[in-house]
Amino acid sequence: MTREETVELWRRCDEARATDLAKGRSGEQAHEAAKQVWNTWAEHLGPQRQALEESRQFAVHRAPRWETEGHNDASSDWLDRSAVIFCDITFRTEVSFQGFIFPGVIIFGHVDTRKTGDHLPASFSARIIFVDAVFC
Repeated sequence: MTREETVELWRRCDEARATDLAKGRSGEQAHEAAKQVWNTWAEHLGPQRQALEESRQFAVHRAPRWETEGHNDASSDWLDRSAVIFCDITFRTEVSFQGFIFPGVIIFGHVDTRKTGDHLPASFSARIIFVDAVFC
């Protein structure tokens, strides 16, 4: 998924959360609505990867800067569709990924080792919770 697609999916999650809260539902119920939106996208990707692995079509390697790259079109396609790119995103409210499924690579920023020090071009104005997030 591209950065723009990640942002759009996250916007839909926030919209589902806000709709539930506006209906008087609890924060936990609103989180479940947001999680359902996200996991509907993610749930089919795990079995797709498993099928690729079973058919020996899933072939990847780590590039010199730790990127994961596919050795063939099927692997590259799966990696592209399963990626989550949160670069340059400002979360303005508390964020919880509890129960969210992340089937592929997750990028929260960019670390450029050619520069002095680390640079993470993302700002978080509230706490981010990763409790029970699934990283496959």
